[in-house]
Amino acid sequence: MNPLKLITPFILVCFTTFNCIAQNRIYMKYYELAGKYGFVNNLGDTISKNVYPSYYCLGVTESECCLENRSKCGRINAYGQIEIPFVYDYVGRKNKQGYSHAKLGGKYGILSATNELIVPFEYVRIDLNDNSDITKDLIAVKKDKLYGYINYQNELVIPYMYAEALSFQDGIAWVGDSARNFKLINAKNEAVTPAIFAPAYMFSKFKLNNKIVYKLGDKRGLLNEDYMYFTEARYSIIFDYKDGYYPVKLNKDTFGYLFASGEEELFVEASSGFDWQVKPPIMEDKILSQTLFQLSNEKWSLIELLNRGLQAFSSAPRNYFHYGVDHFKSVCAVTALNIDVGYYPEIANESSQAWLTFRNNTLFLIIASEKTRQIIWDWAAPYYKTVFNELSPIHKTIFREIANYIKKYVNEYNLAKTKAFYQNNEMEFARKDINGNKDPYRKLSALIDRLIIKHKIISVADAQVWGNKIADEVLIWE
Repeated sequence: MNPLKLITPFILVCFTTFNCIAQNRIYMKYYELAGKYGFVNNLGDTISKNVYPSYYCLGVTESECCLENRSKCGRINAYGQIEIPFVYDYVGRKNKQGYSHAKLGGKYGILSATNELIVPFEYVRIDLNDNSDITKDLIAVKKDKLYGYINYQNELVIPYMYAEALSFQDGIAWVGDSARNFKLINAKNEAVTPAIFAPAYMFSKFKLNNKIVYKLGDKRGLLNEDYMYFTEARYSIIFDYKDGYYPVKLNKDTFGYLFASGEEELFVEASSGFDWQVKPPIMEDKILSQTLFQLSNEKWSLIELLNRGLQAFSSAPRNYFHYGVDHFKSVCAVTALNIDVGYYPEIANESSQAWLTFRNNTLFLIIASEKTRQIIWDWAAPYYKTVFNELSPIHKTIFREIANYIKKYVNEYNLAKTKAFYQNNEMEFARKDINGNKDPYRKLSALIDRLIIKHKIISVADAQVWGNKIADEVLIWE
């Protein structure tokens, strides 16, 4: 998905190391045997054998799972350690502050990350989301058939009077009647909008860059901080504010940008349905050609990798709008190189050895040789240039930003410092730079590091030559 895919035909292969990327984050996945569930983490450790009758997993890339064992629920982390003991009827996921809602004896309460009871088990429902600071914001709780609001000390602040309610964020909360007509109230229980809306927010956020997301019918719009209309309700989705604009989706095929000024730029995603059919590279050297295409597993080939990479590249706008700019940049950094094994879900249950064999015998061969690097670059670049021309101006800007990132990274490469960081921080290696800072393109630069330091198949000089070569070409694409 990114100019970088080429950025490195020599990296082209590193990508193939999905294992390298995956192992930089501890996560867990479940397996089932004889009707029961067990868990392993991506380090190969068996966290628990098949003992759990059922499970509530937060996702295969999460660091925790809420589980049920003998009809009681608790939570374990990715090292198999019990965070919340198995004594509850239900345990929810942690919010950003580490709090969870749990159920015991038919009633809900709130637990801390260390299993301390914060709110007693006396409520029919509790609204606990990621973006409410329950030490400051009022918490929506339900008794009998109505919602009211309590504070962190479990004191009732707003009486039980609402059929629907969400906990406060930044001094406001959505409340609704039995017909699900919602309005915003402040902490004094005063209405600040009419009861004509429905709450509509991404990632549980009421506000996006100080604008309030509202919903009328099935469309969304934004209110200013004074609760006046910033935009009419015309978007099917409004994403979080990043880099000076809100990504928006008008309908199935039309995306765009809503700027802080209120102006918008829309485009139809014409490229998402392209069916790429890449032709094999022309190689005069028949022995070389046979070597590169002698595959250890029929699921992979250079043709298939490039086809999938082009498809992902052409779908960049869709991925951007679905996942947001930070995630999108990381995905660009990875799939641009066309080696993300994540495109192959069918291999999930196979031994990783087949993939590693293909990587080592085919992709690493390309990376290690100047001759084959040039051949693959000459083959792949025209395809990517064609797709690049189909993208929107803002996405082209993002890709050029990544190209500049690569140039700067390889030209300022510090081998000694990078080696030291890798040896001491391998688990965080693809998430933070060598100064310990988060970096949206780190997945890409970490691949370069591994080719140099771990696999030892390119030199720093190789990285500098090819990083500049590919980035310079991408930067002149129109």
